[in-house]
Amino acid sequence: MPTVADWISALTTEYEVKVVSSPQLISDVVAKQNRRIAEFAAKKLPPPAMKQTLTPISQFSPSDTIKVAPLTLLHAIGRVTTPCIPNLADISSTWALLRYLWAFELPSSGTVERLRLSSVAREIDFHQKSLLSDELGIGITYYLMTNFFATPNVIDVDIALRTPTWNLDRVLPTIPDYIFFDTPTGTLHIVECKGNQTTYSNALDQLRRGTEQVPSIITTTGQTTIALIVATYLMPDRTEVYIIDHPGDDNRDGRLPLESLDNNDSNRPPPKAEKISESTWKIIDYKRFVNELVQFHRAKVLTFIGADAEALRIIPGDVPENRTRFVAKESPLDTVRTNLGVFRGVTESIPNRHEVEVQLFRGVLDPLYTIYVSNGATAEEARILKPFRKHLKQSQGTNRRVGYSFFTKKERNRTLLQSISTDGTVFQISLSESK
Repeated sequence: MPTVADWISALTTEYEVKVVSSPQLISDVVAKQNRRIAEFAAKKLPPPAMKQTLTPISQFSPSDTIKVAPLTLLHAIGRVTTPCIPNLADISSTWALLRYLWAFELPSSGTVERLRLSSVAREIDFHQKSLLSDELGIGITYYLMTNFFATPNVIDVDIALRTPTWNLDRVLPTIPDYIFFDTPTGTLHIVECKGNQTTYSNALDQLRRGTEQVPSIITTTGQTTIALIVATYLMPDRTEVYIIDHPGDDNRDGRLPLESLDNNDSNRPPPKAEKISESTWKIIDYKRFVNELVQFHRAKVLTFIGADAEALRIIPGDVPENRTRFVAKESPLDTVRTNLGVFRGVTESIPNRHEVEVQLFRGVLDPLYTIYVSNGATAEEARILKPFRKHLKQSQGTNRRVGYSFFTKKERNRTLLQSISTDGTVFQISLSESK
């Protein structure tokens, strides 16, 4: 059983992660694609549709080393895996945040600190190991999208396709994971993220499968979105992330004028999008598409901070009754004051059999909360977030390339661990040893 000091050290050490997007990586993925095509040809079957024009990501080509603290990864996992409204699959985002507190190797003095799973985490059963790999892959992808692609807002593509008000037909047998965007610039990124602990060859297979899963979404102006595939390889002694892009055939700017949205517009013509090829959709009702993108994101944030009823209130369309029964009753939220602002959210005590008291706080900037529950204009959201993000990055020093904050603070027998993200949310852990 790790001590409180062990937990704190493992969660707040900044570990190195190597991010690779090289011509050699592209070549290796193409080789996997060619083998796949040959296998189908041998069976006289048509190969699955796949994107074969692959390119490296320039800022990570051929590779770069980033630093990330596990605390920020837990924050990211909680944010991304929280649904728009609660369901029994997670009960609440607490599960995602608490589940992997123990999973990271303790730092060793005198060595380069690379992100590694603990020996205990590597010895769990196969299915739990697969879930752990996938969720850490999600956390690392969110960290990259937030801090290196300036797209901290996220919704699940699966939710987008299944929601009746989001009129996109599912065509491919598999679908990508997430849509990332920001306001007000709004460049859309369609992202498939994977994770594994086995081999580099398996990571390549995951990237290859991603080329069969990520669709193209074209705007009414003829622009297409940016599609990325990310595979995280958790090795015994280090972690590497492989990321590739597959450009479309058209202009790829994909900028969405989110600042011009009228969130109170109720004039919704029936068709919003149409399929124009096996893996390409064209947005017909451009304004409605973007408006609902923002609403789904805001609902996810509100559910993350425990404001379930408010999330249900702003989510677009009619929610089936079998989903609304999991929504908690409205109750007053807590506030936490930090040097970056006041955050509103929920505090939960986590019972356990060990002599450690654990409390979690999940919140969002108070003025953002006000905008979200009223479904206010995205221009107001941007006005709040711009100086907040500047202050956030400055708080970590001028040499920091990323905009997030985490710290530890000792108060008597209690230690606070806090992660603040550019999306305006906070995740705080309070650890104290029972007397």
